[in-house]
Amino acid sequence: MKKGKKGIVLILSFLVLFVPVSAVGATCKKGDANMDGEIDHADLFEIKELMRLNGTCAPVPECADYDEDGAITVFDVRSVLVALNKECIPGDANASGHITLVDICKVEKMIAEKEYGKCADCNEDGVVNKEDITCLQGKVTS
Repeated sequence: MKKGKKGIVLILSFLVLFVPVSAVGATCKKGDANMDGEIDHADLFEIKELMRLNGTCAPVPECADYDEDGAITVFDVRSVLVALNKECIPGDANASGHITLVDICKVEKMIAEKEYGKCADCNEDGVVNKEDITCLQGKVTS
């Protein structure tokens, strides 16, 4: 099976399992696309996949539709990112769920542009600076 079709089959099987659960009146948190009770990177992945399928006739899972507009859009992805950033790992500048070289690059760019982001503040001192780069270098996983 081609890679693209395999992903669609995976999402559609997710929808087949998910829609009956939400149809019986189960409650969920906004953005909790996989209904595990937490808004995390797995939900972000699910929402991005659902957004990719936006032009299909597949029903929109209510938990994935963060802004409740009946469609999965970039606004739903952005809302979940904001929710993730509220509880991020210090130093995880791109809010991916783990610290990598990409985070160091993002922090370097933030320093150059004099920006601040809670997730980029590796040492949690209230500023993003070269000390955060040093902190990140000790935490990089790959």
